[in-house]
Amino acid sequence: MLTPFLATTAIGPFMALALIVAGALAGLMAVPGLDLVGAMAAVKTEFGVTAGRLGLTIALAAVIGASLMESGAADRIVRTLIVRCGVRQAPLALLLGAFLLSGPVFVDTVLLLLLPIARLLSVRRAAAPSFTCSS
Repeated sequence: MLTPFLATTAIGPFMALALIVAGALAGLMAVPGLDLVGAMAAVKTEFGVTAGRLGLTIALAAVIGASLMESGAADRIVRTLIVRCGVRQAPLALLLGAFLLSGPVFVDTVLLLLLPIARLLSVRRAAAPSFTCSS
């Protein structure tokens, strides 16, 4: 699972290897009497704990994001904000909706949730002559 991540990110595999070696060296310098095998075991254990915690958080955020999208709650929040702010302030309503939804879900997930809503909003504003902004 880690290999596709390292291959597709800007970090690259050599930077990840450098970070692992730096963690082992920091462990060697910080703990007196620790050998290289013990330092690598500690790095492996702590990396697994950290990845496990982050993995659980990311999985729960994905579940919440999918629930918001499938139930239509994200669309409902943005539509309510558009009604409150007015159609001319639709970009502001979209921004406020992104701010409200970014609490329980990661920001990048919220942006992916709101992209279809933003596209639909732009189509609706272009289709209805009363919604277009005159210059």
